[in-house]
Amino acid sequence: MKHLKRFFGYLFAVLLNLFFHLHWSVPVWLLLVLHFWQGWHIRWFWIALGLWALYVTGRTVIFSLLHRGGQGPDPKTRNRNPYSRKNKDVFPPAGKSNQ
Repeated sequence: MKHLKRFFGYLFAVLLNLFFHLHWSVPVWLLLVLHFWQGWHIRWFWIALGLWALYVTGRTVIFSLLHRGGQGPDPKTRNRNPYSRKNKDVFPPAGKSNQ
């Protein structure tokens, strides 16, 4: 279920990015207009539409991988705050040295 939720979240992100980058698809729609107006072949429209969708999807993949890579767990460190309540972490028991 976790993987399915992650996939639908990713799919939602791709669709949202396609919507936000709709202004980048203006040349695609111009090719469609040229197909109906000048008789250009429709394959140029489909190629341009595929390249636009591939570019936006690729950017989404790259940014999601970059985001996931920076979310590792923080390394566990000793509490060195002398004012905290857990003094055993700051001051070792008698007879043991920190050095």
